[in-house]
Amino acid sequence: SSTVDYKGLTYDKENLDSEAFLIDVSYDSRMVPIFDEYGMPMGDAVITDRNKLYRILSDLRQTNTYKYIIFDIHIDPELKTDLDTLLIDEINTMDRIVVPYHKDSSNPLISLSKKGFADYTIMFSKSDFSKYTFVEDGIPSMAERMYEELYDVESPENRCGFLIPEEGLAYSKLLIRLPIQYKNRYNEQGELVIHSLGTDVLNSYTTELLSEAVKDKIVVLGSFWESDIHSTYVGDMSGPLLHLNAYHALVRGEHFIHWGLQIAMFVL
Repeated sequence: SSTVDYKGLTYDKENLDSEAFLIDVSYDSRMVPIFDEYGMPMGDAVITDRNKLYRILSDLRQTNTYKYIIFDIHIDPELKTDLDTLLIDEINTMDRIVVPYHKDSSNPLISLSKKGFADYTIMFSKSDFSKYTFVEDGIPSMAERMYEELYDVESPENRCGFLIPEEGLAYSKLLIRLPIQYKNRYNEQGELVIHSLGTDVLNSYTTELLSEAVKDKIVVLGSFWESDIHSTYVGDMSGPLLHLNAYHALVRGEHFIHWGLQIAMFVL
């Protein structure tokens, strides 16, 4: 099987791939009206279908077999639907889930404990490489929040651009490795690896089948093809996969600064 290199060590890429169940929402959209400051209609905006989002979260909560949920979909508080209360209540009452936090438009109804920092203009370089920010303004990133909850560790302090977790000094921003990459819906064996929310999941999976499909896996919900694509040193990559790769970087301890470098930094 194919392998990837982490810090000079070789890991089975299939093991990384099999840890996640990917759900794409690129083509599960609906139109909602938008209004100006005087309440006058201005037209329509496209959002992810919140009825479908509520349904999949409700199904996942009932199964409760998943390892964690990366819900990389922004619930813009300015774009309202009749399903918002149900969807947000579902998010707030679920275990093991993180949703994106944006400085300029974070939904105040979603609990801060469910949010992970996700401002891409800050987190990801617009050149040919990506640097991931793990903590910003005291708020852990989506990858950091997930890592803290799954490994039961406290959020590290951020001082002068460095993190101070219990294990030692670490970078607050890192040029992360990107071993988990998907360019197509199917893998080399012809197996479906990126599932469309409506067609492949909601319309095809019973509760029992979904429970088995996501058992002990990281469920990643987001746009893999359309609105959330970023330029990296390995080519274009979706935001959800950047978070997943950043999580693996934390698990492998790639953000820690080698003790020899720490001594050099202290001396200098």
